[in-house]
Amino acid sequence: MSRQRFDRLSGGRGAQGVLAEMSSYQYADFEGEVRKDGDRSFLILDGVTDPHNLGAILRTAAFFGVSAVVCPKDRSVPINATVERIAAGGASVVPVCRVTNLARAMGRLQDELSRQLEGAKAARSRALERADEALEDRKVFLEQEAGLHLERETARAQVQSVQEAWELARAEEARLAVNVARREGDGKR
Repeated sequence: MSRQRFDRLSGGRGAQGVLAEMSSYQYADFEGEVRKDGDRSFLILDGVTDPHNLGAILRTAAFFGVSAVVCPKDRSVPINATVERIAAGGASVVPVCRVTNLARAMGRLQDELSRQLEGAKAARSRALERADEALEDRKVFLEQEAGLHLERETARAQVQSVQEAWELARAEEARLAVNVARREGDGKR
């Protein structure tokens, strides 16, 4: 390729001898990102119009493990070559969703968080009920078979494992409560 053609294709922006042709950026589906399982963190941006700022934000979001970035379709810079260059790979790691209404998107995220919290509470309640039933069954078993040392020791081990499961369920509930409190605290700022 001639130097003149290379300079014309690169726009004279210091390409350092390398050019790549890429398709336009594919934005992620907001609802698809919201529905994904697991602990998720969303970064919501409004009014970011400078491509250098957006690139730096995406680079930082990728470093900190943000699950997705949400920004409005209007009054924000699109993902372009400058954003991709400044993001240093962050735009390829962190999905970016564009929405028409940020307030509605934030409400949707809050609804999903509430739904997940209710599901976790219900799962914890079922686990505690099963643990209570197992403990009661083991107590009856121990009373009936008091003379057999080996069965008693086995039952104690099973009771202890049920109690440990109960404690794990409590710890999971506390972890979820902390995450909810943290997210609610972040929303009040």
